[in-house]
Order: sequence, then structure tokens, then C-alpha cells
Amino acid sequence: MGNVVKTDPTRNEVTVTGRSRNDPPQTVVFTDKTTLLKQVKGTAADLKVGDTIEVTGIPLQIDARTIRVGEITHKPEVVRKNPRPAAAAPPPDRPSRLPLTRPRMMGRILRVSPLTVQLAEGINADIKVGGETNIVRVTTVPFSSIKPGDPLFALGSRDQNGNLVARRVQVGLEGFPGAGLRSASRPRPAKPAKK
Repeated sequence: MGNVVKTDPTRNEVTVTGRSRNDPPQTVVFTDKTTLLKQVKGTAADLKVGDTIEVTGIPLQIDARTIRVGEITHKPEVVRKNPRPAAAAPPPDRPSRLPLTRPRMMGRILRVSPLTVQLAEGINADIKVGGETNIVRVTTVPFSSIKPGDPLFALGSRDQNGNLVARRVQVGLEGFPGAGLRSASRPRPAKPAKK
């Protein structure tokens, strides 16, 4: 992952900056099996019935569709012989210490207004879209659309020269899925042993 420094269409290669100033630039090699996607800022008009979308957010409410009670096939926690007493609930004026989560779900759009997504057969979710909702449009693009300065994220495997042979490449907006991942490690020479 990094920013595009230069492209070489004759060799189907892109040079990308390292993650930090200390990391050398890396070469990403494109093949006929590489999928190249570009992400650009979108709008609510980009949402169409039948499209598959991925939604990330923070749940504020859970509506129970199914509640299982009785003999459950898996145990959610290990039961100890002498369990500690349950911790008291936090006072109403103090927030819970439960971690905030950013669940991600994927599904097919059934209705645009209000946005309703089918997650599985018979399971639908209504999604609230507001002024702060970030909508990103993802499209397949040709190699020639990659420009110096574009943020680039590539998945693939290293060849014998240390280049990344890309299976999937995404260019465009900062903060695309996977942006929190570390870049693939480069082979480094072993340090001499201290005496």
C-alpha cells in the first residue's frame, strides 16, 4: 500500500512509495489475471435496486428477529466451578464500557428510499443514510487510468525479484477497505550477529 510514483505501461508495472520514509519504493506487477478497481466519491444517486453494497457503521439498536433459549449447541463462555460474582451494572449517568464496534455487512439493494438491503434469504436490513454517510463508487478501470499520486492498495504474492505480482488492485480514495493492513514485507538481508 502506498502512493503511485510512476507507471510503466510497456512492462505493466507501477512503482509505489513505501509505507514510511525508511521503506524503499515497491514495484507492483499487473498480469492478465489482475483485477483493477478504482474508488471515487459517490452520491445516493449511485445506489440502484439490485446492486450489491457493503455497509459499515455503528449499531444504535438491535431488533431481535430470533431469540434462542434452552439447550444451545455452543457455549458462549466457559463456566468455572467457583464463578466470581457478576459485576454491577454501571450507573445510568455513566456510559457502558462495552467497546464500540463497526460492523460490516454486505447485501443486495431491495429498495432505495428508505435504503433496504437483503443480507440473506428472508433477512433484510434498513440502512439509515444521512448527510454524514460516506458513499464510495467502485468501478473496474483500465491500467491507463492509474496516475502518479493515486493511493494504491494491492493484494498478491512476491516473485523471485521481490516484486508484488498483483491479484487485486484498488486505486482512488484514501481509507479504502484494507487500508489499516500492513504492506507486504520485503525480504531483508540478515543482520550480522553481535560479538
